[in-house]
Amino acid sequence: MHKLFTSSFDASIYLQQPEQNAGRDEILEVGKLYYGSSKDIARTLIKFDVANMGIPSGSIIYLNLKSSQAEEIPLEYTIHANAVSQSWNMGTGTKFDNITSDGVSWYYKNGTDKWMDYVAIPNSYVSGSDTGSISNGGGGTWYTASMASQSFSNEPDDVRMDVTSIINLWVSGSLPNNGFILHHHTSASIDSNDYGVLKFFSKETNTIYEPKLELVWDDQSFITGSLGSVTGSVSDDDYKVIVSNLKKEY
Repeated sequence: MHKLFTSSFDASIYLQQPEQNAGRDEILEVGKLYYGSSKDIARTLIKFDVANMGIPSGSIIYLNLKSSQAEEIPLEYTIHANAVSQSWNMGTGTKFDNITSDGVSWYYKNGTDKWMDYVAIPNSYVSGSDTGSISNGGGGTWYTASMASQSFSNEPDDVRMDVTSIINLWVSGSLPNNGFILHHHTSASIDSNDYGVLKFFSKETNTIYEPKLELVWDDQSFITGSLGSVTGSVSDDDYKVIVSNLKKEY
């Protein structure tokens, strides 16, 4: 059985626009590009209301992002998703048309309060990002112990990442649900390699491809017990399967 849920909030944050909000932009970005000696890094934050999903026991849960465009990406790369360790505000800005600083950005988690380099974490989870190593800090903070990832090798750029372990931490109350942050690994942010830019449709898209959580579980049920006995000669032609209540269109 499959069930899909759309995101509640999302936004991208950018090293080169460290105070600019892009919460209402139609595109989400993950990447790292060099422009001469200047470096830009993009990360994406996404939050889902998992408390009201009614997740069946034993579900496998995937984060789905539909690619809109990819620029200068390598043949092989990995995208990571971590649980964000501080709350943030989506805001109302866009990257190009509506320039605001009223929500999350590289420096700020809500337009006024900066991302902290460290926050106290229960249950021995560690919070961390590369906030101290890139251009005066910023870039979000996350629980390093709660990570999911998806690797690509010369294949389409759509994300379908197993995030079951992170969702289970939120549902159990082990971690607060502040959403995911998608990024290249921390080491990729400080190396000299160029990873290009991945662009995905956001919650604000006018297409059907907004970010989704996909719940997958086995809903088969069986009635056990004696089926009795069959007497006489039985061939395959003696059995017929009839499906009722089918609609003409779905």
